[in-house]
Amino acid sequence: MDWRPALWSGIGAVGLVVAGAGAWIASLPPAPASVAAPQIAQAEGDATLAALKPRGRQRPLIAIIGINDATETTDYLMPYGILRRADVADVVALATGPGQWDVRHDSQAFRFTRPFALTAIGNTLAFWNREEFGMRLTPGVDEVSLALVADAWSRTYRSRAQTFANSADALETRSGIRILPDQAAADWPAGRLLAPTGDMPPAKALDETLRAIAARYGARTADFVAMQLEYPRSGASP
Repeated sequence: MDWRPALWSGIGAVGLVVAGAGAWIASLPPAPASVAAPQIAQAEGDATLAALKPRGRQRPLIAIIGINDATETTDYLMPYGILRRADVADVVALATGPGQWDVRHDSQAFRFTRPFALTAIGNTLAFWNREEFGMRLTPGVDEVSLALVADAWSRTYRSRAQTFANSADALETRSGIRILPDQAAADWPAGRLLAPTGDMPPAKALDETLRAIAARYGARTADFVAMQLEYPRSGASP
């Protein structure tokens, strides 16, 4: 039996798939230039704040609700920690089971682009090169910084971050939320132990994390992570 027609058909099919994928990637827009978000009209800001005024209470009551098997750590801890320290409302953290703020946001700066797609594909294909980093969980840790750092390292498509502590018991964060460590361990391998954030402001902790990601995996991966977080990183690669 002559296998050559089947072989050439297979090669042709692979070629079509590769050509199609290449054409799709080429059709994606390039990385956008960094621009300042437009100013929001004062009237819009005033209307938003007026709508948030408490009715029948001295202070607003805000519930941060997490879906046990779906809500991401960052989406749960960041609003809780920020609102608690702002002290503008009574904030509670709930689950479905047992500074100044405005609405400025440049959505055009966070589009699905060619560099984003290529980085996602490249990092996913490097399946043999995966790392697991450890973050020591301590009493009084800043939960906002913790969430940002852990989330950033877990979005590279090459690594993920885990919290660890000497025991499996829950530890209370700076704003009073109790967190269970991912692992009970006395230490973590030095080369994969993330530096503690200490009293570092959350935004600075994220900046330092993106710099560390760039140093380890390259600037494109750091930009890839910042894009997922919709964080306007200065000095991003083109």
